[in-house]
Amino acid sequence: MDYAAYGSSPEPSPWQPLPSQYLPHPPTALAFDPLSPLLFAANPLGTISSHFCSPTTGLGGRYTSYKGHRGAVGDIVIDQTGILSVGGGGQATGQAGTGNIKMANRRGMCLWTIE
Repeated sequence: MDYAAYGSSPEPSPWQPLPSQYLPHPPTALAFDPLSPLLFAANPLGTISSHFCSPTTGLGGRYTSYKGHRGAVGDIVIDQTGILSVGGGGQATGQAGTGNIKMANRRGMCLWTIE
C-alpha cells in the first residue's frame, strides 16, 4: 500500500478544522457554572465570556461577554455571588508585571477590585 503525503490527495479530505466561532482566541481559563448550564472562558485580551453549554447539543451561542482585565486572565472561579477573576495589567498600561483580582456579577458589572 502506498501512502500519499499529507495534503497531496486528489480528493478533498472529509476532516476539516472547525471554525472557532465561539472561542475566537485560545482560552487562558475555563470554568463551568455550578448553578446554570454555562461555560465561562477567558482569553489573553482580558475578555471573559459565557456560552450556553448543554450535554445533548454541546456548546451553544454566547450568553454574556465583558472586559474583565487589561491583560490576560489567569484564572476564573464562579459561585452564586458572581465571577472571581485574576488577571494581568497588560502591556498598554506600562505596568506589565502588575495584576488585579476582580469580582463581577454574572452580567459583567464589577462588584469590587483589588489592584
